[in-house]
Amino acid sequence: MKDTFFKAKLIAWQKIRVALFSSSAKDDDTKFWLVKDFYETIPLKLEKTSSLSGVSYFVLSSPKVLELGHFYEIHISNFGKDVLDVSEAIYFDDFDALFTYTGDDLGARYSKEKTTFRLWAPLSSACFLKCRKKEEDSPSYILMKRDVNGTYFLSLEGDQEELIYTYIVVNNGVIVESIDPYAFSSLANESASVVVNMEKYVPNFHEDKLPKFHSYSEASIYEAHVRDLTISKMTDIENKGKFLGLIEENRKTLGGNPAGFDYLKSLGFSHLQLQPLQDYKTVDELNPDKLYNWGYDPRQYFALEGSFASDPNDAYKRVNEFKDVVAKFHSVGIRINVDVVYNHLYEGDSTSLDKIVPDYFFRHLDNGKLSNGSGCGNDFASERPMARKLVIDSILFLIKYYHIDGLRFDLMGLLDIETMNLLTKEAKKLKEDFMVYGEGWNMLTPIEEKDRAHHGNASKMPEIAFFNDAFRNIVGGGIGYDLRKRGYALGEESYREGFKYTYLASCLNYCYPARFIDANQSLNYVECHDNETFYDKLSASFLEEDEDVNHLLSRVKMTNAIIALAFGVPFFHMGQEIGQSKRGNGNTYNAGDKYNRLDYKLLDERQEMVRHFKDILTLRKRLKELQTFDPKIIENLVTFKDLEHGGLIIDYGSHISQFEAFKVIINPADETIYYELDDYHQVYLSSNGLVPKSDIHIKHLILPPRSTFVLVKCLE
Repeated sequence: MKDTFFKAKLIAWQKIRVALFSSSAKDDDTKFWLVKDFYETIPLKLEKTSSLSGVSYFVLSSPKVLELGHFYEIHISNFGKDVLDVSEAIYFDDFDALFTYTGDDLGARYSKEKTTFRLWAPLSSACFLKCRKKEEDSPSYILMKRDVNGTYFLSLEGDQEELIYTYIVVNNGVIVESIDPYAFSSLANESASVVVNMEKYVPNFHEDKLPKFHSYSEASIYEAHVRDLTISKMTDIENKGKFLGLIEENRKTLGGNPAGFDYLKSLGFSHLQLQPLQDYKTVDELNPDKLYNWGYDPRQYFALEGSFASDPNDAYKRVNEFKDVVAKFHSVGIRINVDVVYNHLYEGDSTSLDKIVPDYFFRHLDNGKLSNGSGCGNDFASERPMARKLVIDSILFLIKYYHIDGLRFDLMGLLDIETMNLLTKEAKKLKEDFMVYGEGWNMLTPIEEKDRAHHGNASKMPEIAFFNDAFRNIVGGGIGYDLRKRGYALGEESYREGFKYTYLASCLNYCYPARFIDANQSLNYVECHDNETFYDKLSASFLEEDEDVNHLLSRVKMTNAIIALAFGVPFFHMGQEIGQSKRGNGNTYNAGDKYNRLDYKLLDERQEMVRHFKDILTLRKRLKELQTFDPKIIENLVTFKDLEHGGLIIDYGSHISQFEAFKVIINPADETIYYELDDYHQVYLSSNGLVPKSDIHIKHLILPPRSTFVLVKCLE
């Protein structure tokens, strides 16, 4: 009818709301009815009528419960027909009870005899599998069967390995095509999902080469990006920017020093944290040099990023080459942690999740708009059962098939506590020393603050660690907002008491309330991929003094030693060991190789800093008492003595089993500190690194500016 428009929405299982605009008036005998699946007629009863601004509103009731999985058209006599929109069903009180699927077979499950496909699409009235063999040009379309809890199921007989497929889904009469959100691999740029046999290639993952970890505080974490580690022209790494480039042996810098895998192996950290590996959007996998991005814009949670593979259109390359990365690092005792982004997705409304089940996987405000606590356009609704299942299923998949050893959660404070605790529990069933940690900032999102996984709720998540921004701000003076602000390691004496609090892993009530239940929860850092490097922070802070470069580098070494010695989990960013700069750029997520790559030329020039970094990690591993996490033990393990110019002695007394006495001495000032000890000690660690055992003993200390020392008395 001319000048007529109406929309109908399901608002309860037996109720429909209609909004009607028309230049013609509704007759008293106007009738309403549904047509189900094009043939069954269901009469509707008018329950309520209202109008506003020329629009008429009707509430209609159905004599029977309307079931999802069917196509409904609503008819109004004299006004025509339209598709019934059932999308609001996801907010019905019993929706989750009716449609939560608990099986373990979502996605494409391969065997040589058959491959099964199961898709969760509860709102859909029909689903088809669109598929073709690699050698075929034209696809086939196969109707899937509606099955339990809102899933669609199909079994294809025969060997379907490397079958290329997508789903055709009909929601509210709209036909969309989507990749499989549970796909284990895909073609380049998520153009299609691919059936793969995850058991086809299983390397020796060398789990036996990994020393057992009993607590997070035994770990030391080194953060890096696959491309950044290997892309430099200053090495002879062949597979630059690729998974394979990470594991090439006997590679050298132009100066003849170890590069890539050999360099990482030599540093002595326990865990290599790789920035996002799950498939992300803003790098063209076929032209990876065209646009740079860290990868905090996820699109798929099972399939890996194709730009790191030697061939992004070979579905097995990204799978098998990352398996080789994990296996190779395991072979030399290094674990692999993966940086994961479950707080949001890139352009949520174009993702497979939103195409298949509109609105379900994202949080909404009361006015219907998407919540945006992430600042990236949407917040992932981890508290919803099937969203929680997706997170946990994908994590267990990474552990089961890639044997990863830990997870770093981006903006973890946006996720809910129940999900975080449950995934940690399930992960530890597969690997008892698995690590889970993340950014615990308390960010605005519709779930209640008491349910958010932020560090203010750390006591509710005893097996999860948090980036300790108190450590970052007190030791370094903060980043981003005011680079000129100086912390304790920059010579600000007023931060000394706060420094003691952070040295104790913020797990004791010392001048501030305890943040954490024990030191395992405190990741101690001054630099990560976000914001400026610590060297750039120093440069900005001392800009007016025109500080000598060597003075800045001495502060880097001093601070790295503090991180390694403090209670908690030491965390370092790639290049921090050599005082690398991003040229003052505080947000280089898409700034390119120039700002992000490991500077191997600088590494050649600063080998002395590399040796110092190796030595501080060696010292931490060597002395188990430094890895203490119980706050009751920590409280009695050390005492503090203040020195002039903000200096500090951290005295372990005789609590370090290898020594009669053990003292950490810090001079963050630009002045030399003179101090006389009660007895003679040997220098165990200096600004040059570990000191070989000698017969030289000192009592009168001359502490150079910007330095950290360890003094000991050896057992007789």
